[in-house]
Amino acid sequence: MKGNEWIGPVLKGLKRSSPTGLKITLRSVREGRNQTLPECLKREFRVTVNILRGKISGDVYEGIRSLTIDKDNSPKWDPATLDKVTREKVDLVFQPFKEELELQIPANEECRWDGKYENTAYPSLKATA
Repeated sequence: MKGNEWIGPVLKGLKRSSPTGLKITLRSVREGRNQTLPECLKREFRVTVNILRGKISGDVYEGIRSLTIDKDNSPKWDPATLDKVTREKVDLVFQPFKEELELQIPANEECRWDGKYENTAYPSLKATA
């Protein structure tokens, strides 16, 4: 694509996206501009876990249902519009975890994760409705 030809498909995609997801993404990009790589990784980990837990919205699962399972390409976002996604709701997915649940980034190469989920604090987390 040349020039601004790419803008139309991008805008079309944004209009179909989850309003909650858009607000979370915008905040994450804005915060990330002023953070170190370890800070960004910790923030993204926290946001991802909270989104998958459905902390403020089930939109990620609604999108999967709509695009992959039912293939109706007609997700029912909750809330349905940007103006209904409150700052307080978005704040919830960015809240820090208890220290032992935060993403642990080794300070040196000798400290590596053993690759076993069972050896982390996460199996003890209970899903929220």
